[in-house]
Amino acid sequence: MMAHCLRRSAAVRRHTRRGSGYILILGAAMLVSVVGLSSLTLVRVQSRAGQTAIAAQRARIHARSAVETVVAHSMADPSWRSNYATWASRMPLALDRGYCSAGISEPDGSALLVDADTPVLIHGTGIAGTPARPEAIFRWTVRAYHPTLDLLRTALHSGSNVTASGAYLQLAEGPISTNATFTNTGTVIGDVEARQVSNWGWISGTVMSDASNKPSPAAAWSYYRSRSTAISVPAALAGSVLEWTAIGPDSNPWVPSKSSPDGLFHLKPSGDFRIRNCRIVGTLVVELAAGRKLILSDGLLWEPARADYPSLIVNGPCEIRLDSSLQEAGRANFNPPGMPYEDQSDNDFWDSYSGLLRGVFHVVGSSSTVVIENQTRIRGVLIADGPVTIKDQVQLTADPNLFLSPPLMYRASWLELEPGTWQAVTE
Repeated sequence: MMAHCLRRSAAVRRHTRRGSGYILILGAAMLVSVVGLSSLTLVRVQSRAGQTAIAAQRARIHARSAVETVVAHSMADPSWRSNYATWASRMPLALDRGYCSAGISEPDGSALLVDADTPVLIHGTGIAGTPARPEAIFRWTVRAYHPTLDLLRTALHSGSNVTASGAYLQLAEGPISTNATFTNTGTVIGDVEARQVSNWGWISGTVMSDASNKPSPAAAWSYYRSRSTAISVPAALAGSVLEWTAIGPDSNPWVPSKSSPDGLFHLKPSGDFRIRNCRIVGTLVVELAAGRKLILSDGLLWEPARADYPSLIVNGPCEIRLDSSLQEAGRANFNPPGMPYEDQSDNDFWDSYSGLLRGVFHVVGSSSTVVIENQTRIRGVLIADGPVTIKDQVQLTADPNLFLSPPLMYRASWLELEPGTWQAVTE
């Protein structure tokens, strides 16, 4: 009996050991499964995080591409401001597994000005995925500006040939420049920049041949003409002479009732028109009839009323032959009350001034010839689209301030990004 019980107890212990082993194996298998599933889940999470990071980086790159697309478009289309609405309607643009879109506004967020060359704010949006199902979206804003035209660092620039015909030409603060050929049969004290030099004569400064073309402002004429106070030149002066007068924002010799806060006047004479023995504080937009010319002669003292405006824009041939001084000579008062010279006004007619053209003098049109002679002095820049001939003793001095702070519409048509203004826009 006792032996039977002992055998039965031994059998029970063997079955118990077998059950415990099975449970241990099953537990280990479950642990391995849990670890495996956890590893797979972790890999899946890491993969998703990686894909999200890649999508975010792709969206960021696409947003930058949108900004750079605006800059490239401004370089390809000089009229990009006018055509902006058409260009913007093509957005968004498809890119690598995503899209980009761009917008342009004024720096304060208001609508883009069409007729301007002021800084702008570019908005670039990048999308990874599709606009309907985006995986990531990123936005950049960055300021952009129109760079100053290179010709504003010169004393004279022509889009055509320039000839110093037996002249004694003195240059200061900047070179004389041409997009074509410079010919010298006299003496040039200063630097020359030209596509080519056909005759050197005597040049004291540096000569840069094969110089890069300098673009001229394309929209200045229409901009100032549309904003000027139109003055009908009296019939007595239509093909004659304007002389012995002072012209300024509040001094209009043609129609005294018409003033211009900016001293911006539009004249449309019917014949050749001469301005001499005058003091002008303002901007004249002179629209010549076909085959007619503008002549600036004798004594002239001229500067713009606004530093961000040119002094003269004329759409035809121009001859400049000034004396070294402007004399009132008992015939005019050039510094009357309300129009002081160097903060001085008076009521007499016997003052004397140095003859000088100051600011930007712009002769528009590739066929508009320019002749500069006598003792003409210009401080600023003379810009000519057509050929220029210089004679006698002429002094041309560039004004560095014009390059640093150019007149309105005397910047390049394209945009450049302003460093340090990139900002990420978060939602």
